[in-house]
Amino acid sequence: MVLTVPDAGAYEPDIKAIGRHILATAGVQPPLILQPDWWESQALELANRDPVFRTQLLRFLEVFPTLRTVDHMASHIQEYFEDPSGELPPVLRWGIKAAWPGQLTTGLVARTIEYNLNLVSQAYIAGKTPADAAGTLRRLHREKAAVTLNMLGEGAPGARRAESLQKDYVEAIRLLSREAAHWPGDTPADNAPWGPAPRVSISLKLSSICPRLDPLDFDNACEVAATCLRPILRAARDQRAAVILDMEQFRLRDLTLAVVRLLFAEREFRDYPHLGVAVQAYLRDAEEDTLDLVNLAHERSTPITIRLVKGAYWEEEAGLAAREHWPSPVLLHKADTDAQFERLARLLVEHSDCVHPVIASHNPRSVACGLAACRAAGLPDTTIEWQVLLGMSQRLRKALVQEGLRVRVYAPVGDLATGMPYLARRMLETTSPESFLRLTGPSDKERERVLARPLPTPDLKHLLLERIDVHPTDPKEPGPFHNEPRLDFAREVNRLEMSQALGGGGRLPGRPPPAGHRRPRNRYRTHYHLAQPRPPRPDSGHVRQPPVQGGRARRAGRARRRHGVAVHRTRGAGRRSLPSRRSYATRALPTRRARRLGSREDVAGGRRGSDRGHRLPRILRSRNPPHCGTPHPGRRSRRDQPSLL
Repeated sequence: MVLTVPDAGAYEPDIKAIGRHILATAGVQPPLILQPDWWESQALELANRDPVFRTQLLRFLEVFPTLRTVDHMASHIQEYFEDPSGELPPVLRWGIKAAWPGQLTTGLVARTIEYNLNLVSQAYIAGKTPADAAGTLRRLHREKAAVTLNMLGEGAPGARRAESLQKDYVEAIRLLSREAAHWPGDTPADNAPWGPAPRVSISLKLSSICPRLDPLDFDNACEVAATCLRPILRAARDQRAAVILDMEQFRLRDLTLAVVRLLFAEREFRDYPHLGVAVQAYLRDAEEDTLDLVNLAHERSTPITIRLVKGAYWEEEAGLAAREHWPSPVLLHKADTDAQFERLARLLVEHSDCVHPVIASHNPRSVACGLAACRAAGLPDTTIEWQVLLGMSQRLRKALVQEGLRVRVYAPVGDLATGMPYLARRMLETTSPESFLRLTGPSDKERERVLARPLPTPDLKHLLLERIDVHPTDPKEPGPFHNEPRLDFAREVNRLEMSQALGGGGRLPGRPPPAGHRRPRNRYRTHYHLAQPRPPRPDSGHVRQPPVQGGRARRAGRARRRHGVAVHRTRGAGRRSLPSRRSYATRALPTRRARRLGSREDVAGGRRGSDRGHRLPRILRSRNPPHCGTPHPGRRSRRDQPSLL
């Protein structure tokens, strides 16, 4: 049964009233001075005012995990935060100069900065491992909040890292299941209108457990990703834990949804109701993705969880589309994203009979809109599960728990090196000029600005473009020149057209196979090749010897390094031989004399010609070269040297 929820304009007064009540319950209290929150707020406030400092701060955070010594840290502080313009506050400017190399206070200030950054990271990351995060999870449970765990490390660099993270997820599910069994009492999140909800929840990204995913090799990548994900889903089903697939960059959106359709419809997972996927509201076609997932839930006759987020890769997606001259897959205005987020929230409430709606947001306006939609449809407030990030909007989280709502905290786990991209995204979100966190304040005017209805731009109603048309140049009116952009294989239409152009079927050529694909072993070990230092001319009559394999190549390689010569095929006797060391100098003098005269006899057939255009290796410039079967007239014939092979 599909419920009918009116447009947000019909219950706008209710949204404002609910929002004011939530803000009043949360309150606004500035952090205490000299506490880690105070240092963090000072840095963020400065980053809000100074875009240059904001950029330098993000760059320093990116390289911070690689700095091992005080000297490295001091030199990077000087390079990134040197302020010749004097726009930084005096205290911060003095602290940066005190950390420069060669100062008496260098070590003290550098270690202080390192200590504070580690404290800030601990506020947003639960621990290095799931075992380390157990204490944080117990504390959140005592505060009446459930937890979903995420292992940091998106975009695994190789198969070993991906396999290790896959095993870590399976072990984390088992560990947290044992821990959660001893947590006393229940939280509001444990009891949903449709029944008990799992205490253990895992959020993961496909790129973390399956590296080198490429939409160009779509079908094969989908099968490999499903193979990597099945052990985690089986462990979650056995322990009654929830698994939600996070959405990443747009290039992996179609692939992630294809894996969801494949696995959620399989027989062993069809009846499990605690599987879900995230939907990004800033994508232009997010509504189509949501409706497809609703249809999937109807087909499998078992609810699925849909987590609605606004999206954390906006700057990356918009910049990539501008550089490649592709149509932007994301909405370019924040008001459009907010308006679409509210529309999708109402859509999830309408289909709450077949999907479990989860709304992830720190915006009081978005929370109020979801609650108002539930009340307009006649549903309890606990229909929606609210998710917040660890370390952000803690007062909002406590206010929602106080109102009896189901709240779950997204808790990342990992070390500082793998967690730095996550911290950088949180920094971008917090310091964005349009972030509501900057607008939230104690005054009524600031609160009304936060709760104001988003006004969408005409861009929201534009049709979704698959590609930007580039027309041929008109000779009469040339106009500006534009290159033909590359095809964006993240879009289905480009993949289908390329497959049809190649005759359909099979993996598209020119792409390496994704992880999990075993290449056939080579018949020969090709890294033991012997090659001539300088190959002879084609008309010299010398036949180049094919590469030698195996142990013969190793023995010949040692001989070649010892004598400094190459192995050549003997023309007359049909075997290879090398001269003794004593013959090097005695046979080089006549060659120099012949070169001064401008000609010499060819070593292959007695042909006379210039030696200036083709210089052989020094050992092959003798009057009686080792690969010649006939000795030079006037000299004694030496005995054949023993063959090395």
